[in-house]
Amino acid sequence: MKLLEMRSGLRLVCDYCGYETVPVKERTPEEQAAALERTRKNIQERALAAAKKRRRIILGIVFAAIAAFVLAAVIIQNTRLPSVDPFDYVSVTFSGGNGKGEAELHIRNTNEVDTSAIRYMLSQSYGLSEGDVIRIEAESDAYQLKKKRETVTVKGLDTYLTSLASLSDEAIEVIHAKSEEVTLRNREQSAEIVHDCVYCEPTCMYLLTDEANRNLLYDVYEAGFSMEYGEIYRVYLVAYYENIIVRDTDPVTLDYGRCFYDGNTIQFGESIFHMSTLSGYESLEDIEEVLMSNQDPAMKLKQMDTAPEEEEETA
Repeated sequence: MKLLEMRSGLRLVCDYCGYETVPVKERTPEEQAAALERTRKNIQERALAAAKKRRRIILGIVFAAIAAFVLAAVIIQNTRLPSVDPFDYVSVTFSGGNGKGEAELHIRNTNEVDTSAIRYMLSQSYGLSEGDVIRIEAESDAYQLKKKRETVTVKGLDTYLTSLASLSDEAIEVIHAKSEEVTLRNREQSAEIVHDCVYCEPTCMYLLTDEANRNLLYDVYEAGFSMEYGEIYRVYLVAYYENIIVRDTDPVTLDYGRCFYDGNTIQFGESIFHMSTLSGYESLEDIEEVLMSNQDPAMKLKQMDTAPEEEEETA
């Protein structure tokens, strides 16, 4: 082959076939050593990568075998456990007012199943409203459970009083009986009340309600206190109930958040040495003004007359 100089550089050309090639430049010893080192590193890196890949595969196989063994052990263990439906032995009851109801689990003990070996949990126990759906969940190490969760619907909660017109005569009497106990503590003679109360009669009721689970009931009484020279000083006493529930059972029962007497401080008497002080209002208008000033925009004010009917005189 002839070494020819062409435009693109030196070329080796064969006279017989015309094959061309570039002559290889002879490497220096340093270049040859560097090339060998690069080749050695490449071979070493490929070997390390292959070894890591083999280790990952082996570890994956080992972990898969362990998981399969554990799963098989669990399946075998579960198949050996007696199978039960845990919800055949539990029930839920609901109590309290709508929106503030509570749930309680009742577990039935039987000779068939040791229910103490089953753990039951409720997804929600407080602050329940009528129609809510809650879950009962069950776990056990002693039994194979056919089901592990079940849903129940909240029902049977008490309804807060939203209408005075719905009160029966018996319910009104029950409320009055409680109110008279409350107002008695406000008007009975003491160091601060020296005048005699000659009458105390129901006159009306006021109800503030959001028509859901909040209300305030005012049971209003007109009371008269004897003054000097036979005069009667008239005031209005209030027994109030927060979030009252009236159950139309037999007999009627009540439930409420708080019950106490309410009003402004009223002082009356002939002198500072003969003075009475109690909580009340001087007029029904004062009561209505207080209720309206404290009224939540979401609350509605309702009123009902409860004054006893006057008996007609007979000739």
